[in-house]
Amino acid sequence: MPPGIKMPPGFKFKLPPNNQFPLDMRRGCGVNEESIRRARKPNNLPALITLTGELTPENFVLDVVDAVLLHVHPIPFKRPKKGEDYPLLTGTHQISAWCAPHTISGMIAKILPKLDMIMDWLLYLTYYPNPVDTSKLGGFQFNDPIKPCFSIVHMACNASLEIRKQMFSTPKIVDFTLRAWTLQNKGVPYVLLTGPNARCPVSTLFSFIMAGEGRFRVYDVLLCRTKEPDGKALRSLAIENLVKRADEARRMELRGGEVEQMYNERPALHSGMQPPKFVDPGIASAFLETVLSIAASFFMDENLSRLIMKSDFFQIFTEALETWVLSKSKRGPADRQARFLAFRTASRAQDMVEEYGAIDRRLSIAVHRKMLSSGLIPVMIEGMQTIRREDKETTLALSQMMDRTKRLVEGYPKVAPEVDNVLKRHRGARYRDHHFLSGTGWEASWIFLCRSVETGCGVEDGIWDTTACDNLGCPTRHVSPPTPIGKVCAGCHTMSYCGEECQKADWKAQHREECRQAREAYDKRKVSGNLHYTQTLRRRHLEFACRSAAYTYSISGTNHKSVLRIDLYERRSIPIDEYLKVHGLSEQVEGDPSELTWDQLQDRRIQRLVKYYAEHGEKENLALAEMQFRCGDHTVFTLVLIQNPFGNGEPWVETEFWLYQCITRILG
Repeated sequence: MPPGIKMPPGFKFKLPPNNQFPLDMRRGCGVNEESIRRARKPNNLPALITLTGELTPENFVLDVVDAVLLHVHPIPFKRPKKGEDYPLLTGTHQISAWCAPHTISGMIAKILPKLDMIMDWLLYLTYYPNPVDTSKLGGFQFNDPIKPCFSIVHMACNASLEIRKQMFSTPKIVDFTLRAWTLQNKGVPYVLLTGPNARCPVSTLFSFIMAGEGRFRVYDVLLCRTKEPDGKALRSLAIENLVKRADEARRMELRGGEVEQMYNERPALHSGMQPPKFVDPGIASAFLETVLSIAASFFMDENLSRLIMKSDFFQIFTEALETWVLSKSKRGPADRQARFLAFRTASRAQDMVEEYGAIDRRLSIAVHRKMLSSGLIPVMIEGMQTIRREDKETTLALSQMMDRTKRLVEGYPKVAPEVDNVLKRHRGARYRDHHFLSGTGWEASWIFLCRSVETGCGVEDGIWDTTACDNLGCPTRHVSPPTPIGKVCAGCHTMSYCGEECQKADWKAQHREECRQAREAYDKRKVSGNLHYTQTLRRRHLEFACRSAAYTYSISGTNHKSVLRIDLYERRSIPIDEYLKVHGLSEQVEGDPSELTWDQLQDRRIQRLVKYYAEHGEKENLALAEMQFRCGDHTVFTLVLIQNPFGNGEPWVETEFWLYQCITRILG
């Protein structure tokens, strides 16, 4: 009997060392040829059991495979419906279904012609109701998919590339693997992780299928594009088991002690016992990576990705990573590779959530917030403390995690208080202190991240004190406290004013020429499902940009001949002429306003603001700063002209400024 197969009572077969059979398949190695002859007779189940009972790694021959394959025939009846009780399968049918692939190339060649029939039986068994009393069967479960999946994986790994592609695109193998993925035993999916470098057979096989052309068959079944009667139920179970497998990884225990030794001496692969999930950090990290790769394959379909995003998958997945990185692994060479893989996997999961913002920005933010609250930040901190810059791949993953977290806090300051609470919980009230990262090379990045979190918290406190009057000649900017927003252009919904007088003044000055094109751009984004940029979010961005600029000026002072550009980890002053040149605004935008595009009209508005700053900046103690924010798959360009209320020569204070003028522009 091939290894990796659940055997019926009476079968005696020892697994050869390292799961490998000798390549010498010659006859005369000890197998009784009379036993093979009797086993080849139709329906002679006792003879077949006797033959397999005599097998050892030394006397296994391909003639045994021929004898077993003779009993493989088409299923004589249809697949049972859910809950329908068919009679128990005969022993012959069981052996036909269990005749699974082996690592020997000769056996693969013999099995391939009857592989479809074998898969029919395996798929049938997944639907077969288990008997109430399985004690006479040695605890055997008819619909346990672990051993067949184990065998198919072994066959694929030892087959040629051509055969492997053929297997993973075969509908019957795809259907069986999908069914195996969705099966549950008492509400828990089938997961088996034992032995060194172990990988769960079901998850591994399904990841192979989802990485190839077989995934299109999976999409068709789950989205009810085929005649399969249970597509909707399978879709629900596929997502549910994805979440439960991540939860299983979180609940797994470390290897160790007498229990591990017992299961090593008597592998659960050859007994009716279900082994406990004792794994090491390397196995857990590899399992989580496999589960995430399957989730990434689901993400290629918009309907399935939405179901995953609405589930608790990413939150539970992050908690599982935190458990294995912080609680069940140690800093040192033993768990080094496992931890590196966990950091890279965490970065990939965060990237999937951020990229989903192009489809549903609000849902993406909500899931990202759950990840940050459930363990992503502690994992990131642990990585910065233990990973040195020499490991470029893991360092890049951690840098990307830092960038995404910072972009989220800046783009959506409402998230900042939650991140602030997480940082305080793990690093204390003075979490900005970077001494715990001394010598790691992450000190500057940590300071910038903490600074963004503090600024975001301040934005939520002061957002309603910031005016965003788009009238360049607004008189209320010299009034303290500033006048709140009172009017939004009803035509384009893009310009806001402190009152009716400013709205009329800006209409005469420039907005009359812009309103139609601005409305067209607004409607185009709204209809296409892209970013709907609200005035509330705009005020948050303006407040964030103003506070960041004022803080920078409080440290470095003001240069009225340059524009401050605020990037993720850089603050750079650019001379006015160079700034215009960088943005392609050196030449004045001319032409009939009715023939200009919305982008050209915004360019002209930027030119007017920069010109005003160049002429009046030093006299009125003004400062001009640019900052860009990530919103979904868009970038929001923000240019703010702020004034120091304390007068010329006085130092800036982060929370004390007047917003003189602003321009907001949504880029590609």
